[in-house]
Amino acid sequence: MTVKDIKNILSTTAYKNADIYSYKHLTGGLMNTIWRVDTSLGRLIIKIYDLERNLVTASKTMEIWKNFVSVPEPINDREITYEGKKVIVYRYINGEELSHPDHRQIEEITNIIRATNIKINKIAKDDVIKIDVVEKQYEALKKLKKTKIDQKVVKDIIKGYEEIKDEIRDNSKYIGHDDLNYSNILWYQGQLFGVIDFDEASICTKEYELVVFATKHCMIEDYFDTYYLYEILKQYYGELNNEILDTYTKSFKFYTLKVLFEKVYYYQFDIIDIYNERQIRDNWNWWYNLYKDIDNIMDKLKANLE
Repeated sequence: MTVKDIKNILSTTAYKNADIYSYKHLTGGLMNTIWRVDTSLGRLIIKIYDLERNLVTASKTMEIWKNFVSVPEPINDREITYEGKKVIVYRYINGEELSHPDHRQIEEITNIIRATNIKINKIAKDDVIKIDVVEKQYEALKKLKKTKIDQKVVKDIIKGYEEIKDEIRDNSKYIGHDDLNYSNILWYQGQLFGVIDFDEASICTKEYELVVFATKHCMIEDYFDTYYLYEILKQYYGELNNEILDTYTKSFKFYTLKVLFEKVYYYQFDIIDIYNERQIRDNWNWWYNLYKDIDNIMDKLKANLE
């Protein structure tokens, strides 16, 4: 990316005559590349989509969330491409990331998760249903006779998915952001201020939004903070019981399997390299170990009910 490239990207926007002061490549996800750009008219985020994305559900979800927090607003009303890839440019939202919110802050975000966790009575044909994406990857991997990742691992996640997929599909009726990791939640002076990156927005189970938030905030390098999960779930549900935890467990497993299917599928078909510097920070093996440990984690929580 050069200043000339940035100027070309901004050429059809209100920032077309802005001076470019500086720009920096930020860490993106599996499917996009992100640049932060400082201009004479303010800071921007340029998001380049490395893979084709359906952002219809993302737009619907942002409309819900903007009633509670600041959300990223595109500055381009015309389609922009860069090297053949779709580009969206957003005004930058300032805020602080908190990897370990305190009790009051957990209450603040879980209250909004409850408020935005809206059931969709009629799902439109262009909505993203999370399990449909996973199902496509599952079907492709199931047909393979040889896999680049240990075939025992692939067979194991396929088996785990088959055990829960019918129940997940039957209960996939709720629209959500579905990627509430701490880097997507912005705080200002200790108060929840903004939520960004709605690319993973989709229709899934009622518990899925909470599962993603809780899982991402309980991950500490190679350690999963079970006590912190208990604190989050107590804050969200009030009183816990075995039925609640059993239902949560299925969405917890689905989330880890979704991540694993995504990584294995894209690696298998040479779309990403899960061993490069960008992907190794979100190691597939860590996710597999977490998936295998879920029953143990949830049994520890159930022990606290007795």
